[in-house]
Amino acid sequence: MTAEYINKFIDHTIEKYVPKGTDPMLHINAQKEIKSVLLQLIKNDQIPLKLSYIKLVIVDYKEVLSAKYSVLN
Repeated sequence: MTAEYINKFIDHTIEKYVPKGTDPMLHINAQKEIKSVLLQLIKNDQIPLKLSYIKLVIVDYKEVLSAKYSVLN
């Protein structure tokens, strides 16, 4: 799989499952932040480079971002 294909898949899936704008609970741009987290997970080999895993992280974006920000606070 090419990097361009993966990026397009990530962008399309985020647009489909993550609402636009600021998340009312986390007070962040969820689309931008989940993409950043996802790319970091892939870069650090914390998740396999499989479309099913990428989609799972995006669909569960609230849990992923909540876990990230709860550790920071």
